Amino acid sequence: MSSGNYYLWVFESKNHAMLAFNLLESSGYADFEIVSTPCGIKSGCTYSLKFFHHEYLQLVNQTILELNLLESRIFYVDNTDSQSRYKEIIY
Repeated sequence: MSSGNYYLWVFESKNHAMLAFNLLESSGYADFEIVSTPCGIKSGCTYSLKFFHHEYLQLVNQTILELNLLESRIFYVDNTDSQSRYKEIIY
């Protein structure tokens, strides 16, 4: 996937990230990528799901409720001027 601006779905644990990724992938959504969570958002060794389509926010919110992952967070990552800025999306 290309760089540029994107969304990150940040989890409390690697297991939660894998659970959500596997559910989305088995449902036919191949546009999600597992990435390490940037230190600017959360320290520690956790994974996030990276996606580019704004339209997926509703799917992500639905999956959060379905899997009871209420502690997960969503960020918009703006890479303008080669510097990453993180803006949390409240849902």
